[in-house]
Amino acid sequence: ASKTYYACCDKCVRDLNADASARLAVDPYSHVTVDKATAFITMNPAKKGSILYFESEQNATKYLKK
Repeated sequence: ASKTYYACCDKCVRDLNADASARLAVDPYSHVTVDKATAFITMNPAKKGSILYFESEQNATKYLKK
């Protein structure tokens, strides 16, 4: 099954296609590595224009309530 990754620019598209590690992120709540295609994604309220990736919506809710 193919996965869909979203990118903000041509460089990010190239990175996602060329580098498998670019498709991964660390959940800031659980510290577990997640696949960006299946992660729960939110904007980072502490850093304008930045995105956070979570294992689940529950992790995002707990992290953002801090």
